[in-house]
Amino acid sequence: MARSAHIEVTKTGRYFIEGHLGKDTSEIWIVCHGYGYLAEFFIKYFTTLASDTCCVLAPEGLNKFYKEGMGGEVGASWMTSSDRLIEVHDYVNYLDRLLDVVVAEVNRDAVTLNVLGFSQGTATVCRWLTKGKVKPDNVVLWAGEIPEDIDIQKFNKELGVEPVHLVIGDNDEFISEAMVEDYSSYLRSKEINFDLHRYKGGHKIHEAVLLEIAERFRQS
Repeated sequence: MARSAHIEVTKTGRYFIEGHLGKDTSEIWIVCHGYGYLAEFFIKYFTTLASDTCCVLAPEGLNKFYKEGMGGEVGASWMTSSDRLIEVHDYVNYLDRLLDVVVAEVNRDAVTLNVLGFSQGTATVCRWLTKGKVKPDNVVLWAGEIPEDIDIQKFNKELGVEPVHLVIGDNDEFISEAMVEDYSSYLRSKEINFDLHRYKGGHKIHEAVLLEIAERFRQS
């Protein structure tokens, strides 16, 4: 009977940058897209954040595919259910390597590091937080859940005194109001400190809410 085996190989990850990354940078956002996105399009939701002192980086999931049939529009994902633990291992290493590149360019002690995950990217960010070496100042989980397979105690420890910011539209086609209530109860049962942000809209990044959260981080 056949048995599976694994070897590590070198793979090149792509990411996109808006804004300035250097010694004058005081704010960094690392934003992880949802299933089926490409980073070059996802980062466009964050262009209003970018400036001479604020840099936005959008890494792209290592798995690409044609969204319909054998050609046409391409999307990317962070993982699937097949060989999922290996895929998690690979993207955590990838994001850690990106973090190394970022930190080498800035004065980390003078920079606020914000990490945002959207949809499938929320689970990606949570697993990176608990399995990788990122230590963000703020975490935003937009239109997605904290996965149940993470180490909740470590998650809380890495957050410290800061709440995780959950953002959910009131017309999200993937998240019902009952799901929001159940999810909030689950987080409270795990003693996860969170702030829930709601807005009128569906399963997408809402610019006004994003800017409002960003301003809150700058004033804290």
